[in-house]
Amino acid sequence: MNKILFFALFILLIIFNSSVGFADTDTECLLPVNKLYDELSKTYKSSKSDRKFFEYIENFDDTYFLSKLDKIIYKVDEKFINKLLSISKEYLDLEMLDLAYYFSFIANKLCEKRNFTELQGWTDFQIGLVFEKYNKQFKAAEYYEKSVKILENSFNDTELYTIYKKISDIYLLGDNNEKTTKYLEKLIKFDKKRGDYQNAVDKYIKISNQYSDNYKFDSAIIFLQEAEIINEQFLKSSKNNSKFFYNYGYIYYYKADYDKAIEFNEKDLKIRLKIFEKNHPSVAVNYDNIGIAYLNKGEYNKAFECFEKSLKIRLKNLGKKHPDVAVSYNNIGSAYNDKGEYDKAFKYFEKSLKIRLYTLGKNHPDVAGSYNNIGNTYNNRGEYDKALEYYEKSLNIQIKTFGKNHIDIAGSYNNIGISYDNKDEYDKALEYYEKSLKINLKTIGEKHPYVAMNYNNIGATYNNKGEYDKALEYFEKSLNIRLIKLGENHPDIAANYSDIGATYDNKGEYDKALEYFEKSLNIRLIKLGENHPDVASSYNNIGNAYNNKGEYDKALEYFEKSLKINLKILSKKHPSVATSYNNIGGAYNKKGEYDKALEYCEKSLKIRLKTHGDNHSSVASSYNNIGEAYDNKGEFDKALEYCEKSLKIRLKILGDNHPSVASSYNNIGKAYDNKGVYDKALEYLEKSLKIRLKTLGENHPDTIKTKKLLEKVRKILKLENK
Repeated sequence: MNKILFFALFILLIIFNSSVGFADTDTECLLPVNKLYDELSKTYKSSKSDRKFFEYIENFDDTYFLSKLDKIIYKVDEKFINKLLSISKEYLDLEMLDLAYYFSFIANKLCEKRNFTELQGWTDFQIGLVFEKYNKQFKAAEYYEKSVKILENSFNDTELYTIYKKISDIYLLGDNNEKTTKYLEKLIKFDKKRGDYQNAVDKYIKISNQYSDNYKFDSAIIFLQEAEIINEQFLKSSKNNSKFFYNYGYIYYYKADYDKAIEFNEKDLKIRLKIFEKNHPSVAVNYDNIGIAYLNKGEYNKAFECFEKSLKIRLKNLGKKHPDVAVSYNNIGSAYNDKGEYDKAFKYFEKSLKIRLYTLGKNHPDVAGSYNNIGNTYNNRGEYDKALEYYEKSLNIQIKTFGKNHIDIAGSYNNIGISYDNKDEYDKALEYYEKSLKINLKTIGEKHPYVAMNYNNIGATYNNKGEYDKALEYFEKSLNIRLIKLGENHPDIAANYSDIGATYDNKGEYDKALEYFEKSLNIRLIKLGENHPDVASSYNNIGNAYNNKGEYDKALEYFEKSLKINLKILSKKHPSVATSYNNIGGAYNKKGEYDKALEYCEKSLKIRLKTHGDNHSSVASSYNNIGEAYDNKGEFDKALEYCEKSLKIRLKILGDNHPSVASSYNNIGKAYDNKGVYDKALEYLEKSLKIRLKTLGENHPDTIKTKKLLEKVRKILKLENK
């Protein structure tokens, strides 16, 4: 017999001889119970299972236990069951959880068989207590609920309040809104009955917060309104009004109704300024919240103003090295990052990181957050290897802190995937997106907006790979979740429509593309206003579709709208500005205004080389467009020079079978055709057609264009050979 089992049985003997006072019949009944435990314990240990002992026991069906105890089933009485419960409680006090569980479990099975209903309720309650000690909170709640169902009429008000609170506290940890609401509302009835209205208000706020966390915002508002009614009738508390406004601000922020979020946060701010002095740290939190809403609206100057106010309060009250000061620096850095002023963003993120390392230590989640934000900035600057370096730093801390299956780990995998996608290493990107998706599905379920984000990113990568039908499949999955969780007019829905539109554009289905781009634009104009980067992006996308349709003046109209917004709100060297210049250049090229085309394409190239370096797909796109313009101007050698530069980059980062590589082959073939070097034209056009047939299909407009040009070249070569 091993030492642990010997100690357990030694304790059991002490319990037998204590005040519990077992009679001979009880001792006779207890022997098979002990023997069964001994048997189960040995087989459990020999199985070397990773499961807990209670999970191992639960694997057996009831007939197994009842067959082992069949000789005593009809001898046991309620007194014996109570003694088993006493043994379980003793073991629970000693934190010997396997034994505590075993004796309460056996007591429960015997009660069930003998129809000792009330006692079964107490055994359910005891099992719940054991599961709480095991840190299996939801299993505990399951047994507490069984217990209260049986014993509700036996408990006094104080006991009922205690057990309802236990159950509600557990469900507040999860996402079961109905269960949380059920038990908190039972508690609220008690609170109202004894005139404890503040507790009732706080509980309604808890219910509201859980609905908010689960993206059920309309329900969250209903329960917040219930809290307001109680406050207005009985308390008239300004502090409560502050809580309400704060929570309304939170709800409307996540509903992407940023104007309402600002309105409620400003109401909250007004109360806090009355309750506290103007430099109180809680006032700084309001300025942060208002600033973040302005940031999402693309109103960067207003965001900076709020973040600076927050920083000033924190520096005055908390000193230069407080973690909340790091939060302010972080927020200012995020605003500069969104604005495209990356050097300034780095400056503030580094300040934030320095404080966090000093105050929190190198392995704190907030330090991981700082590394992540620095990684985001390098990613936006096109320095993807540097971005990956910081994402990996963030990931290493998170794994140390949270283990391998935490939502923050999923976030890091997602960011690493984005960097690989931007590097055009699509298979690696997919590998990390799938890792992120796997964790999110396991931890937050299949209908969460983060899962929708995973599907969207996977779809975007398939789009970049030229696998358009797969891309659409994932975009639709993402869209379905977001429509359920976020409603029809959320900016994330607009992003989905935009991505679906871009895929149809790549497929050559331009009218379908325009339909989705217009849907996206309408939501963005309603939610974000005219002067937002996402609105500029929508105008750009619509311009692309018209350009591909051959409606160049319409395309230029939308490209100019996009450029105007980007120049107004972003840095002049922002990648989005480069995209606008590139697209305007492309439209002028197709219109036959080649010098204008070259002017804009050169502007774009200059920004892209500075932000992304020599080997980026956007740089290849600029070279390609410049090459096309020179080809159309009749400067074929210059055209070939730029198209070869484009091809070299694309082959390096996209591989041999990408539609963009086909585009480069096509343009080189076209330049050789115009130059009269038909054998070379044939070579490159055949390469282009082979890829386009494989990736785009025979009915895509680009495939048809290459076929026609190839037929023309073949006819010329045939005539020359004759």
